[in-house]
Amino acid sequence: MKPWINWSENKNPNWWKSYNNVKHQRNDYFNEANLQNTLNAFGALLLTVVYYYKIAFSKETGNNIDFQETTSQLKPGASFININADYYYYQLVVKG
Repeated sequence: MKPWINWSENKNPNWWKSYNNVKHQRNDYFNEANLQNTLNAFGALLLTVVYYYKIAFSKETGNNIDFQETTSQLKPGASFININADYYYYQLVVKG
């Protein structure tokens, strides 16, 4: 899933177009209210939250926090939808 991929072409995401179609003309576009669009919308929300907290944690600490540190501070961990593994720590990190 790449919910924001259309932004690279200066277009709105497909799931966003479908959301608005269903919201404004439900009878004509009900078929666009599907699992694929729902999962992409949730994926977009997950990425938005991670980026938001990366910026917030960086400002709070005065340091540039990386994505692994950001996701380690967000509890509980994601289990239904996960972002790319490069955003997560693979090993337990103990800070003293």
